[in-house]
Amino acid sequence: GIFNVGSGVGTSVGELARLTCTLAQSQQTVVGKHTLDRMSALVLNIAPTCSVLNWAPQTSLEEGIRNLWQLHLQSTTNHYS
Repeated sequence: GIFNVGSGVGTSVGELARLTCTLAQSQQTVVGKHTLDRMSALVLNIAPTCSVLNWAPQTSLEEGIRNLWQLHLQSTTNHYS
């Protein structure tokens, strides 16, 4: 079957982009195309995953992105050294 893995908390695409830029220490400016009355958010239904696999998210979105960024930096450093 297909199992969604996520925090179960809605996150706007803009918020995800801003968080990623912040953690990557990027000076990139994130500007949304939609007004505040029309928020774009992604929420995965993780209920089947939690139920079938007896699993629950234990890592926040920020911590998960920070961990991925650190892995990226390590792999880039190891690749060029």
